[in-house]
Amino acid sequence: MTSSIPKEGFPLFLSEAQLEVLSALCETFIPSLSNEATEKMVQDFAESPEHAVELRAFAKRSGKDNDFPRLLAEFMQERLPVKELQQISLALTVLGTSPGTYLMSGRHWAPFTSLSVADREKVVLEWGSSRIGQKRDLHSGIKGLCFQLYYSYLSAQSNHQTNPNWKAIQYPGPDPERNGEKFKQSQESYVDLKMLQIDHDNTVLEFDAVVIGSGCGGGVMAAELSQAGFSVLVVDKGPYVPPSQLALTEYEAYNTMFEQKAVLPTKTPGAFLLAGSCFGGGSSVNWACSLRTPHHVREEWATKYGLTHFTSPAFARSLDTVCARVNVTEGKDVTHDQQNSKMLIGAKKLGLAAKVAGQNIKKGAKHECGWCGFGCRYGEKQGS
Repeated sequence: MTSSIPKEGFPLFLSEAQLEVLSALCETFIPSLSNEATEKMVQDFAESPEHAVELRAFAKRSGKDNDFPRLLAEFMQERLPVKELQQISLALTVLGTSPGTYLMSGRHWAPFTSLSVADREKVVLEWGSSRIGQKRDLHSGIKGLCFQLYYSYLSAQSNHQTNPNWKAIQYPGPDPERNGEKFKQSQESYVDLKMLQIDHDNTVLEFDAVVIGSGCGGGVMAAELSQAGFSVLVVDKGPYVPPSQLALTEYEAYNTMFEQKAVLPTKTPGAFLLAGSCFGGGSSVNWACSLRTPHHVREEWATKYGLTHFTSPAFARSLDTVCARVNVTEGKDVTHDQQNSKMLIGAKKLGLAAKVAGQNIKKGAKHECGWCGFGCRYGEKQGS
């Protein structure tokens, strides 16, 4: 294996043999259903003849179809650090051999690609609970990437407008009202931010303070300094995406607004973190859920790490100030989708305490769009 792997714009980092193994893994995580299971799904969930057609096509598709494994390989190459790519490359090479598959499965002396889907499923399920960390990481890493892309990529057949699975799962895609009257009205009052353009390396700028980062921390700091009379320059490595340019699709938002295009692995690649990487940082891509730091967490910080400021009245006042500035309401203006509504109903029936989280939305606005994790197109979410 080479010590480095070409990134975006270069030839694919996997060979055809490795792609074949990746294809087998994709089919294992997302298999097609049997005829009997397909008709059971249609019987249970189809809401119309047209929906039944989409459900049957959905059930018969698998993760190896429509050149999806190659799309996944390109997706990984664009996003993952070289170290993770090398580990994936090595694992696919090992699984392409009989000894390697035996080593990874403990029972099968044959290349992973020659195993039945049922046998492959047993192998990858065992990886998920293995005492060997590398097996758990391979299971959760490939599975997470596979599912993230499978339901979010925009197919070439649709001119990159939609995903082939959306109609079956009844996901509408980007907000159907994104260019409607609500958006037009919001644009009338929207104040576009003018970014400072630096044309020459020897440009000299003079400010009282420079705040690096425009997210939840940097935004508060910049506001406080500005209100105190200081001139402030806010710099951010991410792009400024005005509401008119928000596509409101998961795939495009991840590409433009999230750190490492929404594939930021933990130290061991078993989980991925979502972090904003655009002007406004995390406040541009949060779901408007605004939670005050719980008191028991603040007590732990104070007692365990000596950070006593977090249990002081001053910090409590700071939370009050920020919540007032971004208009955190206790959920009374939230219109819930079916998922959240059923969770609240279920909790009530089980006698569990449940309440709506605070939302940082514009006063008087009804929080109901459902796409604010990809940016707020209507100027309702009160980010930094």
